[in-house]
This record gives sequence, structure tokens and C-alpha cells, in this order.
Amino acid sequence: MFDLDGTLINSAQDICNSANKVLSGGGKREINEHEIRALIGLPAAEIFFHVGINDLAENQSYVSKFRAHLAETGGSPEIVYPGVTEALSELVSRGNTLYVVTNKPAALAVTVLRRSGILHHFTTVQGSDGIAPKPSPQGILRCVRNSGFSNVEAVMIGDSPVDIKAAKAAGCSSIGVAYHDEIRDALVDSNPDKIVGSLQELVQS
Repeated sequence: MFDLDGTLINSAQDICNSANKVLSGGGKREINEHEIRALIGLPAAEIFFHVGINDLAENQSYVSKFRAHLAETGGSPEIVYPGVTEALSELVSRGNTLYVVTNKPAALAVTVLRRSGILHHFTTVQGSDGIAPKPSPQGILRCVRNSGFSNVEAVMIGDSPVDIKAAKAAGCSSIGVAYHDEIRDALVDSNPDKIVGSLQELVQS
């Protein structure tokens, strides 16, 4: 099971562009890519809480507009991390069944994956629709139940402590992917079973 943003795709700029489109439209302060990177992996509402939109109804309105813009513009082959496509192909060739578990709604995640050219590698895209987002284990547990495998046979791969916490809560193994040193520090603190520098390193190990 793979997280999406920050694990398979470098989507920070796409997310930043969509967030700032709706923030500027509402007369709110815009957010920079460095701020966005610290929030990737968390529910989208956290972006708007971060800039002070604390009223729940207003926050949800911004989330809806943000997701609509991202659905129109997000995803492209250029934002797929180097080596990801080859690593996914290799994992499938070895008989692995691959899933995406993301805090995005499933339809939005599918759109981004399709535009990015890697959707076909995955059996299921599990979004946060109707369930608690990661670090809740609910999305992972749904995939495990539907896969026919047991918890101990499943592995969650992600770039964020929320992915590792969700895996631990689900009773699964976890692998952290650290493309940047600041990510590695946070992953070390969350204590995954393994940390790799890329998906290429994962399939070669």
C-alpha cells in the first residue's frame, strides 16, 4: 500500500497552486511551498486551519473549492518521482498487489494518478471518503480486508509520520520513503520498520 502525495508524486507545487487560487479568491493570505510541504499527508482542512480559517463551515467551503481546482489541474507525468514507474512495474512483476491509501477523496486521487500515468499499477485507490483519514488505520484495514491477505503480510509505504502511525495501528509493517533530509528526521521519530531514500532503493534492497 502506497501513500500518494510526497511518496509517488511530488505534488507540492500543484497543491500550493490550488490552495492559493482559492485563498486569493477569498481575500486570504497565500501559502508558500515550504509551508505546504509540512502539511502534505494531513487532511486538506489543515492547509486552511494553518492560515487561520478556523470556522469549520468556512474551512470546509475552502476545502471543497481547493479540491475542485486540484481536480481540474493536478497531476502530470512530470511530477512522478524518478524511478517510481519502474519500481511499481517491478513490484507488480514480482506478484505484488498494489494499493493507494490516501487522505484525498478517491475520485480526486484517481484523477491525479491517471494524469500522472501510473493509475494502472494499482488494484484499488482507497481514499478518505466516509472514513477517518490517516493516521487512522481505517483505509489500510479496508484494503487488507479486500485483498485476502492478512495484516502481517501487508506493508504501508509513505513519506509521512501519519502513514507510519496508520500502519502501526493497523498491525502492518511500514516503510518510510525519505526524499529529503527533513522528511527523514520526522520518519526516524515515527519509527518505521525501514527507511529508504527512494522507491528504486526499495525494489533493489
